[in-house]
Amino acid sequence: MPKESIEYSYSTMSAIEETISNLQSAVASLTVSIATLTAEVAHLSGKSFPPHTMKTSIPLTPMHQSTSRSYNRPADAGRRPYREMRNQAVQPHLVQQSAQQAAPRTIALSDILMTDEEITFYVNTGNDGNGNMTQTTAVASFNGTDLIVSTCNLVPSLVGLQTQKPGEILYKFIEELKNANHIKRTFSVAPWKLCYVVRNGQQQTLDELRKAISSQ
Repeated sequence: MPKESIEYSYSTMSAIEETISNLQSAVASLTVSIATLTAEVAHLSGKSFPPHTMKTSIPLTPMHQSTSRSYNRPADAGRRPYREMRNQAVQPHLVQQSAQQAAPRTIALSDILMTDEEITFYVNTGNDGNGNMTQTTAVASFNGTDLIVSTCNLVPSLVGLQTQKPGEILYKFIEELKNANHIKRTFSVAPWKLCYVVRNGQQQTLDELRKAISSQ
């Protein structure tokens, strides 16, 4: 084959590859725009939509590369891979959206408790001679802003403690029970799950009350 024909063939193949590369970039850009708009519509409407897939008759893979030194280049030279562009463009929006959805609503004690309402903190202390679980309690009242410990039989030094954090009362209670050998070891627990109030004759945890308000 004449040299001129070979060079023309290489030139034609290079032009075709460049055209395909441009088409890939255009398709990637459109796909990213559609995905972003779909996510935004889902966020605003509260509905979910299935992932959008754009169908095309144009092959989204590079043609066979020329063996010529003049035109032999990596398939992705001069352009960023479609997957990388799509991830970088779409993921930050989705991460922000997920963070907004995951962010819990801030619930204050005053949103849950009534003024002068009593809150009881329960801690298991082991078993009695019959194998029954034994418990000890600390009781605090809510003054509209703070919790104030009013009674605590096994840890009287806790009486008078005033705080807006139920966890501060509970963990000091647990620590002092351990120091006095009423329990063998301290432990970690979500504080609001061990704080109870009585509503309509039934015990409810602060955690249950908080979830009820959050779901409204």
